[in-house]
Amino acid sequence: MNCPNFLNFTNFMNFMNSSPKRNICSPSEHAAKEKSWRNPRCYYFLLLVLILVATSLVYSGSMKYPVLSFDDIDYFHNYPEITMLNWHNTILYFTRHYLLVYQPLPVLSFALNYYFTGTAPIPIHLVSLAFHLINIVLVFLLFSALFQKKYVALGIAAIFAIHPLNVESVVWISARSSVIFTCFYLAGLICYMNYLDRNLKLKYLVFAFLFFIFSLFSKPQAVTFPAVLLLMDFLKQRKIMSGRIWFEKFPFILLSLVFVMISFTDRETMMNVTQWKLFAYPPIDVFLLLAGSIDFYMVKAFLPVNLCSMYMFPVRDLPWLPWYYYASPLILAFFAYLSWRFRKNRLQLFGILLFLVTILPNLPVFSARQVIVADRYAYFPVLGILVFFFGLISELQQIGPRILKYFPRFLLITLFLIIIAFSFQSFERTKVWKNESALMTDIIKKNQESPFLSKFFRKRADYYVKAGELDKAIADYSSALRINPRDIQSYVYQANVYMRKNEMKNALYDLDQAIRLDPHIALFYSNRASVKLHLHDFEGSLSDCNTCMALDSCIPDVYNILSIIDYQKKDTDGCIRNLTKAIELKPEYAEAYKNRGKVLISLGREKEAFRDLKRAVILGDPESEELLKNLKQKIRMSSICFHHHIRN
Repeated sequence: MNCPNFLNFTNFMNFMNSSPKRNICSPSEHAAKEKSWRNPRCYYFLLLVLILVATSLVYSGSMKYPVLSFDDIDYFHNYPEITMLNWHNTILYFTRHYLLVYQPLPVLSFALNYYFTGTAPIPIHLVSLAFHLINIVLVFLLFSALFQKKYVALGIAAIFAIHPLNVESVVWISARSSVIFTCFYLAGLICYMNYLDRNLKLKYLVFAFLFFIFSLFSKPQAVTFPAVLLLMDFLKQRKIMSGRIWFEKFPFILLSLVFVMISFTDRETMMNVTQWKLFAYPPIDVFLLLAGSIDFYMVKAFLPVNLCSMYMFPVRDLPWLPWYYYASPLILAFFAYLSWRFRKNRLQLFGILLFLVTILPNLPVFSARQVIVADRYAYFPVLGILVFFFGLISELQQIGPRILKYFPRFLLITLFLIIIAFSFQSFERTKVWKNESALMTDIIKKNQESPFLSKFFRKRADYYVKAGELDKAIADYSSALRINPRDIQSYVYQANVYMRKNEMKNALYDLDQAIRLDPHIALFYSNRASVKLHLHDFEGSLSDCNTCMALDSCIPDVYNILSIIDYQKKDTDGCIRNLTKAIELKPEYAEAYKNRGKVLISLGREKEAFRDLKRAVILGDPESEELLKNLKQKIRMSSICFHHHIRN
């Protein structure tokens, strides 16, 4: 038996659309065909495996990328219960919001990651990739069942698998909720498809409802599920207004409303939502921004270039919005025309409605975040665009025999080139998350300068500080302060860098600015007291220490600074008293142990000094090692002199 000739489009379509029982061979070969690897089912399986392998290769380079300090690490540092997996904390995951979002199942997955492998990057990334691979299979199964066209399902699954828009959802650890909610969402839709195809058997509807619950526990965007079920009813030509259909959907709709309310029960989340950024724009600009938000996902689905992990709202102070917002109504009108032109094609209409329904919760009218759009928001909705695209292709095939003669081969070649181009682009796109510097640089380069952008200059500066590149850090802190002179954190962090560079006057200036902006932060006075101490302004340092203690008497550094001032005044008792207080507040305060050891040496209390210096060495203070070594020699020499004196 010969393999189908894929260069002949008619043969290819007949092969891909054939059902598993269809006889594509001669009668004499039928029995052998059933056991042959040339069985159509085998081809579907092999092509799907090929898609999964290619996807794994695209994302393979990102498996070792670290847990980033931007959002990722917040799950483990800001929420200690995630690092302590037990039944009590598991219940807690389902009763609170994390990073302003109700997402208990993704949080549970982070807790499991931490329980088994800590913050090791490879296992964390593998979980996200595994969900993405499962989603690819579910996409193929869903659209195979919906359209009875395997080539449509494979095409959608292939582009979904390697689409550059989806990179953020897979690689960015903190975006894991997108791949998890989509997994349960797709599984629920497949169950509902079985419910429609198998004489409305109730068990499939129950399974769909259970998967819907899991999806809601993964991300609030799952509330669109009942609307998508109605779209599937439309596709299957059920009577939408019938009582049975709405009776079926009532539990789904009710649960969606419950989870909408749960999403807003968190006080910080509610504050975030009620401060809509759109209020700052005139009505005509609001319309353009909303139109531009919808167009963004449509355009990027076809032309995913110049992608970014953060798309800020345009600067309000400028007289005009960026030009593409003024073009957005025309783009919307074009897509609306295509939808109307091919309105009799239920497949295409289902696709565009699927996109609009599922992207709706992510439009800026429902969010107060500083980003107007985000790649991760398109992870599921992009499927609607892909269905729309393939629906459009099926219509174009009907234009005429002359075009039909050349169009199929052109389509196959184009689809192959698109997959290759998307794969390469996605592979390169994953590199944005290799470290904080790459991610922040991507955001800074692709956004207009605005006060909110100072945050990303500051984050990149923090990365440079950890890497020891202090000059680059100061340059970024300065950029942050240039575009946002009220960025208090940048003043404080830059002052710390200047202190490390021993540029105390610059550090003093930055701390003065931070205190001017917010005079009620005790730590600012503690830092400035340290700077003034280095500048030998003992009175100014003492004044800042007193102010700091009036605001917060539990900052260990203040007592360490006071001990140095006391030592300058030769008040050794006060010096030891303050150092002891610092150690009580911070038992692992190496510098306080070292300083107390020095004072005790000066008082001739070597044994007590030995204990303090030894403790400082254990805590990692390098200077204490030399001090301890000298003290041992001094004690040894004293012992030798003592024994020599006894013998004489």
